[in-house]
Amino acid sequence: MKPTGKEVVFACAAFGENVLSLFHLNEQIVMVTEYKIEDGDTLNGLLLSEIASGYSVVPILY
Repeated sequence: MKPTGKEVVFACAAFGENVLSLFHLNEQIVMVTEYKIEDGDTLNGLLLSEIASGYSVVPILY
């Protein structure tokens, strides 16, 4: 059973993601979030390309 949009937003919000938009594209859920990397974050110090390929994300604003 596929998760609904509301379930995905809830799951992301539970992890502290600021969900800006959510939509279906080619039978996949695409989520647009705002994420700020701060001191102590495991992503801190990584190149943007490392984050993009390692986490299957597409950065659109830096």
